[in-house]
Amino acid sequence: MFNDFDQDAEKEEGRGRRAASLAISGLLFLLIGSALAATMATVRAMQPRRPDRDVTFEELPQMEPEPVEEAPPPPPPPPPVRRAADQPAGQRPVLDGPPSGIPDERPEEAEGELAEVNHVGPIENDAVMGEGGGPQVPTPPVQAPRIELPRTVERAPEQERETIRRARFLAEESGCRSLIIPDDVGAALGARTVRIRVRALVGVDGHVMNASVVNGDQAVPESLVINCATQWVFAPATLPDGTAVPYPAIRTFVITPRGT
Repeated sequence: MFNDFDQDAEKEEGRGRRAASLAISGLLFLLIGSALAATMATVRAMQPRRPDRDVTFEELPQMEPEPVEEAPPPPPPPPPVRRAADQPAGQRPVLDGPPSGIPDERPEEAEGELAEVNHVGPIENDAVMGEGGGPQVPTPPVQAPRIELPRTVERAPEQERETIRRARFLAEESGCRSLIIPDDVGAALGARTVRIRVRALVGVDGHVMNASVVNGDQAVPESLVINCATQWVFAPATLPDGTAVPYPAIRTFVITPRGT
C-alpha cells in the first residue's frame, strides 16, 4: 500500500519537473527571438539609406532612314540581227534529152602564133628539152656542205713542277738559339716540359720576315718567343737554278725544368 502511494507521488513530481523545464525552455526561446529581432532592427537602422531618385526615360532620337541606292538601269537590248533575204536556190537546167546535132557556132581562137617544134625555151635546173627520145639525166640531189672536225685536240699546257731547296737554319749566325726563360715564367712552368712550335717566314736574304706561334703555352708569353724567332738567320731557300725564294720554316723550342 505504501509502495503505490510512493509511485504516485514520484509520477506527480516528474510531471511538475517536465512542466517547469518546458516553461523555462519557452522563456529562453522568447528571449533569444527578441534579442535577434532587436539586433536585426539595430543593423537595419545603422545601414545608410540611399535617397530615392526619380528616373525618367527619354525617347530615343529617330534615326534618319538610310538612302536606298537606286538600282542601275538595265543594259540596252542588243540590236536585232538582220538576216539576208531568202533567195531561191539555183536550179539546174532540165535537159529533155541528148542534143540532136552539133551547133554551127565555134569558139574564137587566139591570135598568137604557135611555137616551132625544135624551139626550146629556158627551164629550171638548166635542163635541155628537145624532140624527145634521148636518155633522161636525173638531177643530182643537193648535198649539204660537210664540216670536218679537227682530229687532234689541243690540250692545255701541263703545270711545271720545280723542286725548292728548303731554308737551312744557321745556328752560328743566329742571335737567339734558345729561349731565355725569366724566373717568374720558370716558376709558373714548374716541373713541366713544354714544347713551343714557331712558324717563321724566311725572306730571300735569309732573315725572318715575320713569325707566329703555332702551338704555345699559357705560361710562356708569345712576345718572348717571337722576339727570339726574329733573330734567327737561315740559308735562303732556292730553286734549281739558284734563285732565292721566300720559304716558311718551322722550328720547335723545348723548355725543360731547371736542374734536369
